Amino acid sequence: MEDVVYGAAAFFPLDKNGQRFTSYLAFFGLSCYLTLLTIPFLTMLICGLKSWKKVRCLLDHGESEFARNLQMQLYKALIAQTVLPVVFFFIPFGFIFILPIFEIDCQFMAAPVTLVFAIYPALDPLPTLFFVDYYRNAIFEVFQCKKVRIEGTVDESVSRAYQTTV
Repeated sequence: MEDVVYGAAAFFPLDKNGQRFTSYLAFFGLSCYLTLLTIPFLTMLICGLKSWKKVRCLLDHGESEFARNLQMQLYKALIAQTVLPVVFFFIPFGFIFILPIFEIDCQFMAAPVTLVFAIYPALDPLPTLFFVDYYRNAIFEVFQCKKVRIEGTVDESVSRAYQTTV
């Protein structure tokens, strides 16, 4: 444990007389962190809005039902993959860095946030695997569950060997 590096911010440390003072350096570090946290968050929001506009336009251009269905599946997977980092990264890390300003002990959050940070790479592909019919059906096939035909397909090569659902 002596080789582990810890980082923390003391926003209101004690001076040599035992009096509390505001550490502007700690607040500067927090503002740097929040800036670094805001850049990818805004990037996700902007790209999400642009993707939403593109998908909305694609659905209005009269493509085949199969193409529309696939676009919607990919779009739903994209939304889910956007929500995952917000829930598992931005919100918990934001709390861990903001709560000490109000002198709220957030040590109880350290272990779960570390665990979530470690398992996130395994969680990231799950929305695509479950929202896109091709992947979901392949998973069901591996686990020998009932296969579901992709809605709106008329191409026999796509729906071959799948049970028709009503």
